[in-house]
Amino acid sequence: MSILANLLKKTEPNQAKAEIPPGVLQAVSSSNTGGDRRRYYLIGGIAVAAIAVGALLGIYLNTRPAPVRPVVRPQPLPQAEPLVAVQPPLSSTTQSQVVAASAPAADQTVQKPVRSAARPVRVAQAMKRSAPSEQPASPPERAAAPKDRSIVDAHLFAARNAEARRDYLTALNQYQKALEADPDNYRIMNNVASTMLRLGMDAEALQVANRALSTKPDYVSAIINAGIAHGNLGHAAASRGMFTKAVTLDPSNRSALYNLALSQERAGTLDDALKTYRRLAEGGDAQGYLGQGRLYEQQGNKREALKVYRELTALPDSGQRPKDLARERIKMLDQ
Repeated sequence: MSILANLLKKTEPNQAKAEIPPGVLQAVSSSNTGGDRRRYYLIGGIAVAAIAVGALLGIYLNTRPAPVRPVVRPQPLPQAEPLVAVQPPLSSTTQSQVVAASAPAADQTVQKPVRSAARPVRVAQAMKRSAPSEQPASPPERAAAPKDRSIVDAHLFAARNAEARRDYLTALNQYQKALEADPDNYRIMNNVASTMLRLGMDAEALQVANRALSTKPDYVSAIINAGIAHGNLGHAAASRGMFTKAVTLDPSNRSALYNLALSQERAGTLDDALKTYRRLAEGGDAQGYLGQGRLYEQQGNKREALKVYRELTALPDSGQRPKDLARERIKMLDQ
């Protein structure tokens, strides 16, 4: 029995080893180790690539230019035109001549030029007969005829031709020569005052306008020019008083209405200015519409502002520039 037991013990290790051959076990072990390494390499490569891509993306985001956004800047309100100097036709005798010179009409807007340091040589002569600032109640109108009417007409024609070329110094010189030949002509005095206003000679213009009013106190054109001179000299109350007087004498006078509305707007009496601009617009004047729209915008009344601007764009014969201004405001207010 001992011999049999020994034999059985010797066969047990061999049987256990026979279950998994050593070569197979070694091959399997080496195969599993290579697969794990390749898997680790693959995962590591992916991780490195992800880190590199993330780093590059961060650099791009930090260095790329910021997107350009359009800047919407508020547009200023349309500016009012300057005060209007008035220069109606001088007389029936010269009217056919001055038409050929393309003289500005009484109700046209005149841009006030930059003040000039130059003074024409004959300014002092025009001042010799200037009247005091206070106007007489109602002096009789003098209509003494000059010695030679053709001389006066020639100077007036030359003056209007110079105005058509915007040569206001020459125009003033010619008007003064005409006034010397016809010293009591209040119409020529008014044209001298109007030309002086164009040249920025406000104090001198006021003296000549008052001189014209001393001859004819109800001459609306001279009243308006005197009001403009007062306004340019800083006499706001006197300026509004002259424009109010002009509107009272001639309620449909566009120059009087516009200058009164503008002086009221500058004084801050916006309700009065709005009423006057409305009266001006009722006469078909584009400045009346623009003035109303400007005041409505200042009051924050967008609906009424759009209404008057659209009315202006549909208005015939209102001029291209006022319509363009109205369209710009409509575009801004509709945003």
